[in-house]
Amino acid sequence: WVRATIRPFVKHRGRAHPPKRMKRTPERIGKYKIIREIGRGATAVVYLAESEDYPEPVALKHVRFDDKVKDEAKWNRRVIKLWKAERVVSGRLNHPNIIRIFDASIEPEQAYVVMEYFAGESLERYCSFEHLLPVHRTIGIVFKCCMALDHAYRQGIIHRDIKPANILVDDHDNVKITDFGLALNINKKMDTDSTFIMGVGSPAYMSPEQIKGYPLNQKTDLYSLGVLLFHMLTGRLPFRASNP
Repeated sequence: WVRATIRPFVKHRGRAHPPKRMKRTPERIGKYKIIREIGRGATAVVYLAESEDYPEPVALKHVRFDDKVKDEAKWNRRVIKLWKAERVVSGRLNHPNIIRIFDASIEPEQAYVVMEYFAGESLERYCSFEHLLPVHRTIGIVFKCCMALDHAYRQGIIHRDIKPANILVDDHDNVKITDFGLALNINKKMDTDSTFIMGVGSPAYMSPEQIKGYPLNQKTDLYSLGVLLFHMLTGRLPFRASNP
């Protein structure tokens, strides 16, 4: 599931980021005691953590900022913007099929988001022809996604980045949609909406109106979910090309 909670941003000056040295796992981050590392991406590390405020362990997504490089500082500002959006949007959503955000802190040198720990994995695994799920399980998973997206839309939220990596499932087909950092709040005016960023999303799953920059409603998430359903049933995308 960690791949769905860490967005793997790897571009830097047209090249991939060089691998960084592994650092020792901190004992605490804020008021949270770190149990162990459970995932690592290009910009963030996810830890299993615990706190007296929560009866169960939580997942803590942590990133450190480095303003020494101009491009890095610019990227840091974008990460902060996305995390603020996720904190605001997720705080309005309460649904069994949406990952809950409990806490978030953005500081000059670091930021972290504390969320519900879900022992599952992303749907990416089940989009390959070798690991396709039975039809009835696929339909059940997508139905739960529909319920979650309906709840979000009723709260005025459009996810805008529905794809296999952002949907988690466990062995019992419990489903959690994650990563609302790119979500659009349709209750705000478009030109003042701090969460609206042109060109976001995954091209293979984006709706035509999203790619063209047209006004969006709940149908854009349904389109993306339809592409995901096709992928899970057939093992391939409905539209294929040599580049994005």
